[in-house]
Amino acid sequence: MILETANDGFWEIDPHAVGVNVNAELCAMLHHTRTEIIGHLLYEFTDAAHQAIFKEQLAKRHHGERSQYENILLRPDGTAVHCQFNSSPLYDEAGRFTGSFAMVTDISQRKHAENTFKNREAMLRAIFESTDSGIAVIDETGRISQIKNRFHHLFLPTEDLPSRNHAATLKERLSPHLTHSAIPEEIHKPSILSSSEKSWRVTAVDNGKREGVFGR
Repeated sequence: MILETANDGFWEIDPHAVGVNVNAELCAMLHHTRTEIIGHLLYEFTDAAHQAIFKEQLAKRHHGERSQYENILLRPDGTAVHCQFNSSPLYDEAGRFTGSFAMVTDISQRKHAENTFKNREAMLRAIFESTDSGIAVIDETGRISQIKNRFHHLFLPTEDLPSRNHAATLKERLSPHLTHSAIPEEIHKPSILSSSEKSWRVTAVDNGKREGVFGR
């Protein structure tokens, strides 16, 4: 009853990777009936590239190892289901290896979200690197978490300031290039920055006067 009402799939196989028992959740996950899984090799439910992962894991079960891993299962229509397996070996009363079982979780949505995030991060990184503007990303305390080379070259740290790799604050980085009276409150308290742009005259590293536009 516990297995049949579990939110995770249950899959038991014999020493040769043939299905012995499954629960309703696994059948729903794969869009297969019990008779279409029991008596069939585990390898039939994935492609050749991912069969190697199952074979490697089955070898661990033969050596008495438990493990958690990810692999792809395929539905009859070819839809890929990204799954997490928590697998353990099984033994009879004499201590002989009789197979293994796994609790199977469908993590397809999580993997899709992770891939979407990675793609978005890559796109933002490309934009970050391609623009001619000097860009510094600061956290809620005012410390610089990311910096583009253009910004670094415009506002090189002086000897008495932290090195480029140090998490200097925006105030520390800009102070040598702005008069004290010109340093706006937003640099002290970045959490109150508005989305509007602000212009201040700064002294660049070549001691020339530059006008910079700072915006959030």
